[in-house]
Amino acid sequence: MALLAAFVAAGLVYFNVVVGADGDDLASSYVGCRLIATGQQDHLYAHDPKNFAAIGPDDPWQHAADQGGFTAFLHPYVQTPLWGYALVPLCRHTMWNQFEWIFAVLALLSFAALVFLVGRYWAPALLRPIPLACVLVVLWFLSPFQYSMQLMQTHVFFVLAMVAAVMLADRDRPVTAGLLLAIAATVKITPGVLVVYWLVRRQWKAAAYAAAWSAALWIATRLIAGPQLMATYSATIERISHTLLPAMNNQSLAAWWMDFFIHVKFDSFRTLPLPNALRLVCSGLLVVTAAAGGWIDRRRDSSLTAAEGGTIDGRRGGASMAAPVGALLAMVGATTFAPIEWTHYSIVLIVPLMVLAQMAWSLRAPWLWGVMAGIVLLNLPPLAQDPYALELGRFAILRGHFYSEVICLVALILMGMRLRLPRAHGAVL
Repeated sequence: MALLAAFVAAGLVYFNVVVGADGDDLASSYVGCRLIATGQQDHLYAHDPKNFAAIGPDDPWQHAADQGGFTAFLHPYVQTPLWGYALVPLCRHTMWNQFEWIFAVLALLSFAALVFLVGRYWAPALLRPIPLACVLVVLWFLSPFQYSMQLMQTHVFFVLAMVAAVMLADRDRPVTAGLLLAIAATVKITPGVLVVYWLVRRQWKAAAYAAAWSAALWIATRLIAGPQLMATYSATIERISHTLLPAMNNQSLAAWWMDFFIHVKFDSFRTLPLPNALRLVCSGLLVVTAAAGGWIDRRRDSSLTAAEGGTIDGRRGGASMAAPVGALLAMVGATTFAPIEWTHYSIVLIVPLMVLAQMAWSLRAPWLWGVMAGIVLLNLPPLAQDPYALELGRFAILRGHFYSEVICLVALILMGMRLRLPRAHGAVL
């Protein structure tokens, strides 16, 4: 715990004092929230029709930013209205620098909690002091982590919610599991694919509660925000789902496909139409990986049930089998195959990296260390691109994070297919 506390403290000092992160991406939540607080929610989804990252001329946005003390670049608000309404009590009583500091604390605590939970339940060997220190050092230098903290992104909250939801469902707590997933899916949409994973794995209660909570949140949002704002939000989601972004920090399959077949200048944030065929391919792969993950873990569950003394939660039967590899496959797939995947979304990779490290150790599979090294290197400078640079560095690989996620998906599929549990002696290859 001391190492995790030191990680949080170091992050606060470095990003809020030494670097002085702008927090551009968080600002849309802050300013959007202030618009709601002042009764100007009709302007919440203002956006530039040509530049995806800009709002365009909108006086209420600029006025709200000025009043709150935010002076950097303004990005459009794209989350559910409920997120903005939930933040009203906070943004109404804070200036921007206070708001950003609070979220920096929450983000770093979420990273620490994510590492602890994965280590506690899926990769216990990594909670020893030296391995844990190595995990935190690697996480610190990963480009997605640096990118996330400098822009003060909230994506880690929803990765943590997804991981916790899977853990709770495995421990027969479907109500809370469904609620966490519904909250994550309400804000980020793609986490909802875990419902497919739960259905295929036959975790019926978790899937049902996720659907019920999602319906309740949708009704609550409509009642709070009103039908007009909900219609605007739905139109925004529809617009984004049909958008092809050539920005170099978009790590999605669609962006990779664009590089090879459409040849659009990659440093542009201008919005292009996403071909329907490519959209269907991305959506299909997203669902397929979730379904494949459910099948892999259902197969694992059967092995554990058949094995003498085997348990799904891994208290007996080996720590390697405690981690639902299929759930990790679904999470990484939901990231990789979304139409837009910003660089910081790749923070999800810390979860499978920890689990693969546990497997490499307990299953004596040295080839996994090579796989993990490749994933890490593609997310570290100089191979990882600088999201603030207008051009790639000398050694940087365009869409390198996308390649690392594909490698991770392949590794998870291989491990999911080859793991078995003979005669309760533990998982082997």
